[in-house]
Amino acid sequence: MKKIALLILLTLLFSQNVFSQQPQQKISVNSVIEGIQKFYDIAYGIEAIFVQEATIKSVNKAQTSKGKVYFKKPGKMAWIYEEPTKQKIISDGLTLWMYFPENNQVIKNRTNQAFLTDTPQNFLSGLGNIKRDFTVNFVPPIFDTEKNVLLELIPRNPQQSFTKIFATAKPIFYQGQNLYQIIQTTIYDKFGNLNKISFYNISVYDKNQAFAISDNHFEFTPPAGVKIIEPPATLRAQ
Repeated sequence: MKKIALLILLTLLFSQNVFSQQPQQKISVNSVIEGIQKFYDIAYGIEAIFVQEATIKSVNKAQTSKGKVYFKKPGKMAWIYEEPTKQKIISDGLTLWMYFPENNQVIKNRTNQAFLTDTPQNFLSGLGNIKRDFTVNFVPPIFDTEKNVLLELIPRNPQQSFTKIFATAKPIFYQGQNLYQIIQTTIYDKFGNLNKISFYNISVYDKNQAFAISDNHFEFTPPAGVKIIEPPATLRAQ
Protein backbone atom coordinates (compact mmCIF):
# COMPACT_ATOMS: atom_id res chain seq x y z
CA MET A 1 0.00 0.00 0.00
CA LYS A 2 2.83 2.42 0.84
CA LYS A 3 4.51 1.72 -2.49
CA ILE A 4 1.25 2.41 -4.30
CA ALA A 5 0.82 5.63 -2.36
CA LEU A 6 4.28 6.80 -3.38
CA LEU A 7 3.61 5.99 -7.02
CA ILE A 8 0.63 8.33 -7.17
CA LEU A 9 2.92 11.23 -6.37
CA LEU A 10 4.30 10.84 -9.87
CA THR A 11 0.92 11.49 -11.38
CA LEU A 12 0.71 15.25 -11.71
CA LEU A 13 -2.49 16.05 -13.60
CA PHE A 14 -4.51 19.17 -14.19
CA SER A 15 -8.01 18.80 -15.69
CA GLN A 16 -11.01 21.09 -15.95
CA ASN A 17 -14.76 21.47 -16.20
CA VAL A 18 -15.06 25.10 -17.31
CA PHE A 19 -12.96 25.36 -20.49
CA SER A 20 -14.61 24.72 -23.83
CA GLN A 21 -13.94 21.85 -26.22
CA GLN A 22 -11.18 22.67 -28.66
CA PRO A 23 -12.14 22.65 -32.36
CA GLN A 24 -10.72 19.60 -34.10
CA GLN A 25 -7.60 20.42 -36.11
CA LYS A 26 -4.44 18.88 -37.48
CA ILE A 27 -2.02 18.24 -34.64
CA SER A 28 1.63 17.40 -34.07
CA VAL A 29 3.47 16.07 -31.04
CA ASN A 30 5.01 19.50 -30.48
CA SER A 31 1.66 21.30 -30.61
CA VAL A 32 0.20 18.90 -28.04
CA ILE A 33 3.23 19.25 -25.75
CA GLU A 34 3.01 23.03 -25.97
CA GLY A 35 -0.72 22.91 -25.26
CA ILE A 36 -0.20 20.73 -22.18
CA GLN A 37 2.58 22.99 -20.91
CA LYS A 38 0.43 26.11 -21.31
CA PHE A 39 -2.37 24.47 -19.37
CA TYR A 40 -0.03 23.57 -16.49
CA ASP A 41 1.22 27.16 -16.48
CA ILE A 42 -2.33 28.55 -16.22
CA ALA A 43 -3.74 26.08 -13.66
CA TYR A 44 -3.01 27.17 -10.08
CA GLY A 45 -5.52 24.96 -8.29
CA ILE A 46 -7.46 21.77 -8.91
CA GLU A 47 -9.96 19.60 -7.09
CA ALA A 48 -11.42 16.34 -8.35
CA ILE A 49 -12.58 12.85 -7.57
CA PHE A 50 -9.99 10.23 -8.52
CA VAL A 51 -10.07 6.52 -9.22
CA GLN A 52 -6.75 4.72 -8.90
CA GLU A 53 -6.14 1.24 -10.31
CA ALA A 54 -2.83 -0.26 -9.18
CA THR A 55 -1.59 -3.62 -10.44
CA ILE A 56 1.35 -5.55 -8.97
CA LYS A 57 2.51 -7.86 -11.77
CA SER A 58 4.56 -10.32 -9.69
CA VAL A 59 1.54 -11.43 -7.67
CA ASN A 60 -1.06 -10.60 -10.33
CA LYS A 61 -2.89 -8.46 -7.80
CA ALA A 62 -4.95 -5.37 -8.58
CA GLN A 63 -6.54 -2.84 -6.26
CA THR A 64 -8.95 -0.02 -7.00
CA SER A 65 -9.02 3.01 -4.71
CA LYS A 66 -11.23 6.11 -4.75
CA GLY A 67 -11.14 9.50 -3.12
CA LYS A 68 -10.78 13.26 -3.48
CA VAL A 69 -7.68 15.17 -4.51
CA TYR A 70 -6.64 18.81 -4.22
CA PHE A 71 -3.67 20.63 -5.75
CA LYS A 72 -2.57 24.20 -5.25
CA LYS A 73 0.59 25.97 -6.34
CA PRO A 74 3.26 26.08 -5.14
CA GLY A 75 3.69 22.44 -4.18
CA LYS A 76 0.55 21.85 -2.11
CA MET A 77 -1.47 18.67 -2.50
CA ALA A 78 -3.90 16.47 -0.61
CA TRP A 79 -4.97 12.95 -1.61
CA ILE A 80 -7.88 11.87 0.61
CA TYR A 81 -8.53 8.14 0.15
CA GLU A 82 -12.04 7.00 1.02
CA GLU A 83 -12.20 3.48 -0.46
CA PRO A 84 -11.31 0.66 0.16
CA THR A 85 -9.43 2.02 3.21
CA LYS A 86 -9.09 5.54 4.50
CA GLN A 87 -5.69 7.23 4.24
CA LYS A 88 -4.22 10.63 3.50
CA ILE A 89 -1.23 11.99 1.61
CA ILE A 90 -0.80 15.68 2.35
CA SER A 91 1.87 18.26 1.57
CA ASP A 92 1.94 21.97 2.42
CA GLY A 93 4.83 22.42 0.01
CA LEU A 94 7.48 21.73 2.65
CA THR A 95 6.40 18.73 4.72
CA LEU A 96 4.86 15.55 3.33
CA TRP A 97 2.58 13.46 5.56
CA MET A 98 1.39 9.96 4.66
CA TYR A 99 -1.25 8.80 7.14
CA PHE A 100 -2.36 5.15 7.31
CA PRO A 101 -5.10 4.85 9.97
CA GLU A 102 -5.33 1.07 9.62
CA ASN A 103 -1.68 0.85 10.73
CA ASN A 104 -1.98 3.70 13.25
CA GLN A 105 1.05 5.15 11.49
CA VAL A 106 2.23 8.39 9.88
CA ILE A 107 5.26 8.79 7.62
CA LYS A 108 6.71 12.30 7.79
CA ASN A 109 9.25 13.64 5.32
CA ARG A 110 10.37 16.76 3.55
CA THR A 111 8.38 17.06 0.34
CA ASN A 112 11.44 17.40 -1.89
CA GLN A 113 13.19 14.48 -0.13
CA ALA A 114 10.23 12.16 -0.67
CA PHE A 115 10.58 12.17 -4.45
CA LEU A 116 13.12 10.04 -6.29
CA THR A 117 13.02 12.45 -9.24
CA ASP A 118 12.77 16.20 -9.56
CA THR A 119 10.12 15.96 -12.25
CA PRO A 120 7.02 15.48 -10.04
CA GLN A 121 8.01 18.25 -7.64
CA ASN A 122 8.69 20.57 -10.56
CA PHE A 123 5.18 20.13 -11.88
CA LEU A 124 3.62 20.57 -8.44
CA SER A 125 5.47 23.86 -8.07
CA GLY A 126 4.69 24.96 -11.62
CA LEU A 127 8.28 24.67 -12.83
CA GLY A 128 8.01 21.46 -14.84
CA ASN A 129 8.84 21.35 -18.53
CA ILE A 130 7.51 18.39 -20.52
CA LYS A 131 9.76 18.93 -23.52
CA ARG A 132 12.83 19.12 -21.28
CA ASP A 133 11.96 16.18 -19.03
CA PHE A 134 10.38 13.70 -21.48
CA THR A 135 10.54 12.28 -24.97
CA VAL A 136 6.91 12.28 -26.14
CA ASN A 137 5.33 10.17 -28.88
CA PHE A 138 1.81 9.53 -30.11
CA VAL A 139 0.33 6.13 -29.25
CA PRO A 140 -1.60 4.57 -32.18
CA PRO A 141 -4.36 5.16 -33.11
CA ILE A 142 -3.50 8.62 -31.66
CA PHE A 143 -7.13 9.41 -30.73
CA ASP A 144 -9.50 7.52 -28.45
CA THR A 145 -13.25 7.31 -29.06
CA GLU A 146 -13.75 10.73 -27.40
CA LYS A 147 -11.14 12.38 -29.67
CA ASN A 148 -8.66 12.68 -26.80
CA VAL A 149 -4.98 12.32 -27.70
CA LEU A 150 -2.99 9.26 -26.60
CA LEU A 151 0.63 9.85 -25.62
CA GLU A 152 3.69 7.99 -24.37
CA LEU A 153 6.15 9.90 -22.17
CA ILE A 154 9.65 8.49 -21.66
CA PRO A 155 11.89 10.28 -19.13
CA ARG A 156 15.00 11.70 -20.75
CA ASN A 157 16.97 10.86 -17.61
CA PRO A 158 16.43 7.27 -16.39
CA GLN A 159 14.39 7.12 -13.18
CA GLN A 160 14.38 4.47 -10.46
CA SER A 161 10.69 4.73 -9.75
CA PHE A 162 9.16 4.61 -13.25
CA THR A 163 10.10 3.82 -16.83
CA LYS A 164 7.30 5.40 -18.85
CA ILE A 165 3.92 7.08 -18.63
CA PHE A 166 0.93 6.65 -20.92
CA ALA A 167 -1.26 9.75 -20.88
CA THR A 168 -4.62 10.79 -22.29
CA ALA A 169 -4.82 14.49 -23.19
CA LYS A 170 -8.13 16.26 -23.77
CA PRO A 171 -8.17 19.18 -26.26
CA ILE A 172 -9.68 22.41 -24.91
CA PHE A 173 -10.01 26.03 -25.99
CA TYR A 174 -9.32 28.77 -23.45
CA GLN A 175 -9.02 32.52 -24.02
CA GLY A 176 -8.11 32.05 -27.67
CA GLN A 177 -5.55 29.35 -26.95
CA ASN A 178 -5.50 25.69 -27.98
CA LEU A 179 -4.60 23.76 -24.84
CA TYR A 180 -4.51 20.12 -23.74
CA GLN A 181 -5.28 18.76 -20.31
CA ILE A 182 -4.07 15.37 -19.15
CA ILE A 183 -7.12 13.56 -17.80
CA GLN A 184 -5.63 10.10 -17.24
CA THR A 185 -2.19 8.57 -16.77
CA THR A 186 -0.78 5.08 -16.42
CA ILE A 187 2.67 4.84 -14.85
CA TYR A 188 4.86 1.78 -15.48
CA ASP A 189 7.90 0.72 -13.48
CA LYS A 190 10.76 -1.58 -14.48
CA PHE A 191 8.99 -4.61 -12.95
CA GLY A 192 5.91 -4.21 -15.14
CA ASN A 193 3.72 -2.85 -12.34
CA LEU A 194 1.31 -0.14 -13.34
CA ASN A 195 -0.59 2.62 -11.62
CA LYS A 196 -3.54 4.16 -13.48
CA ILE A 197 -5.34 7.27 -12.23
CA SER A 198 -8.47 8.82 -13.76
CA PHE A 199 -10.05 12.08 -12.62
CA TYR A 200 -13.75 13.02 -12.56
CA ASN A 201 -15.92 15.97 -11.50
CA ILE A 202 -12.96 18.25 -11.96
CA SER A 203 -12.67 21.94 -11.16
CA VAL A 204 -9.65 24.03 -12.13
CA TYR A 205 -8.73 27.53 -10.97
CA ASP A 206 -6.36 30.09 -12.45
CA LYS A 207 -4.08 32.34 -10.40
CA ASN A 208 -6.87 34.75 -9.48
CA GLN A 209 -9.28 31.96 -8.49
CA ALA A 210 -6.97 29.63 -6.55
CA PHE A 211 -8.21 31.05 -3.23
CA ALA A 212 -11.34 28.94 -3.81
CA ILE A 213 -9.33 25.93 -2.61
CA SER A 214 -8.85 26.37 1.13
CA ASP A 215 -5.35 25.97 2.55
CA ASN A 216 -6.97 23.88 5.28
CA HIS A 217 -6.85 20.93 2.87
CA PHE A 218 -3.04 21.00 3.07
CA GLU A 219 -2.70 21.11 6.85
CA PHE A 220 -2.19 17.95 8.88
CA THR A 221 -1.83 17.28 12.60
CA PRO A 222 -1.04 13.66 13.57
CA PRO A 223 -3.77 12.18 15.79
CA ALA A 224 -2.82 11.43 19.38
CA GLY A 225 -1.16 8.04 19.83
CA VAL A 226 -0.18 7.61 16.17
CA LYS A 227 3.35 6.36 15.50
CA ILE A 228 5.34 8.90 13.47
CA ILE A 229 8.09 7.53 11.23
CA GLU A 230 10.74 9.89 9.84
CA PRO A 231 13.81 9.28 7.66
CA PRO A 232 17.24 9.53 9.30
CA ALA A 233 18.27 13.05 10.23
CA THR A 234 21.13 12.92 7.70
CA LEU A 235 18.59 12.52 4.90
CA ARG A 236 16.22 15.19 6.22
CA ALA A 237 19.07 17.67 6.25
CA GLN A 238 19.90 17.22 2.57
